[in-house]
Parts: sequence; C-alpha cells; structure tokens
Amino acid sequence: MEGDYLLGSEEARKERKSMLHLPHILPLVDYLDSVKEELGSDVKCPMFDPCDGGINAKALFLQQDPGEKAVKSGFISRNNPDQTARNTNHLLHEAGFRRKETILWNIVPWYVGTGNIKDSDIERAMPFLEQLLLLTENLKVIVLVGKKAQGAFSYLSRITELPILCSYHPSPLWINSDPKPPARYSDILAKFREAKNVLAEAVHQVSGTDGLENDSTAELVNDGPSKADGMDAEVRPGTNLG
Repeated sequence: MEGDYLLGSEEARKERKSMLHLPHILPLVDYLDSVKEELGSDVKCPMFDPCDGGINAKALFLQQDPGEKAVKSGFISRNNPDQTARNTNHLLHEAGFRRKETILWNIVPWYVGTGNIKDSDIERAMPFLEQLLLLTENLKVIVLVGKKAQGAFSYLSRITELPILCSYHPSPLWINSDPKPPARYSDILAKFREAKNVLAEAVHQVSGTDGLENDSTAELVNDGPSKADGMDAEVRPGTNLG
C-alpha cells in the first residue's frame, strides 16, 4: 500500500520535517517542545506526523509509547518502517478514515526503551495528555490501542466526555500469535470502523451532513510501538468492545 515504510527514507523524513510550520501542526510542535522542556533534554519524544490532521483531527488513536523506529524517524507515523506502522496504515485505510481526520499518538510520549512502560510512566504522562486534548478541540472519538494504552482509560474518562473505544494492538507479534491471525486483524478493523461510525454520526449531528471534505493530503500513511499487546475489556458505558 502507498506509504508503507516511507519514513525509512531520509528524503521522506526531511520532507516531513519541512511541513512542521504548517498551521495545523505548529501548535503541536510548540506543545511537544514544552513537554521536552519539562522532561529534560535527554528524553526522546518523536513528533506528530504533519500528514495527519494535527489540531484539526477528529479521531485520536493512542498507543502506548514510541518504538525504536519512531525515534529514528522522528515521527509518530503510520509511514514508519515497521510492521505495526504498516498494519495501522492499512487498518485506518480499510476503516474508511481520511488521513486528515486522524491523529496518532501515545499515552506516554517519550521513549522508555525496549522494556514495557510502568504505571508510574502512565501517571507521569497524564497531564501531558490532558494538554493535548485541549489543543485538539475537534475530536469526536478516542481509541485506546492495546492493553497498555488502556491504562489511561480511567483518567481519560474523568477529563473528557468523548466516546472512548478500546482496540487490540496491531503489532505483528500480537496478530500473528493467534492460530488464526486474520481473526485478530478483523477484530481491530471492526473497532476502527466503529470509531469511524462514531465520528460520522457526531459530524452528522452537528452539520446535518456527513461533513467530511475531500482530503487534500496524500494517502501516504504510521506508528506507535511495535511491542506485542492485548486488549483490556473495560470501555466507557455505551460503547461495545466488539
């Protein structure tokens, strides 16, 4: 699919960096600079992908923490050169999302290394997540992707009234550990499609139409961690785990 592994190219990374001044992404650049300033100069925090919707996005997909490929590319992107990114790219496309409708991020925005994030990491990251929600005022739905990301569910449910859905993680280690891998892929796709339906309904209620414009951003398509993960059973009342 177009865009798979694209940010393995230095030229593509340079092009992506040249877009960071654009109005939909610049407030997030400033936001991340403030996060880095608070955390310290030695902390690695990859940037939001400017090919996504930025502050205009309507659907926020939260994975757990940046993986090594995201640190190398400098972006949390569905175009990162790893299989989790590739799966995310395909799932979002198949679910019907236009790229500018989405924003990809992690509940812990800094690289914690090759080990798993700790509860203390999640607790430390929550104020930053709240700040992000204040910047992304057009959001209609949040998807917590993977069990670790779902560690933020209780906190998020206290600070936002947005629908919160929970999905399996698209890591190949998780999908391929199933005796029938397509079943797990289909489960994730069903949840992403549910998020798309929630978004469409919310926009319809506001505008009386589907309210979705033609996407002028190329369908390049990213990341999150490439660690195996599962799915928690807890969801906001009124949403179904599917």
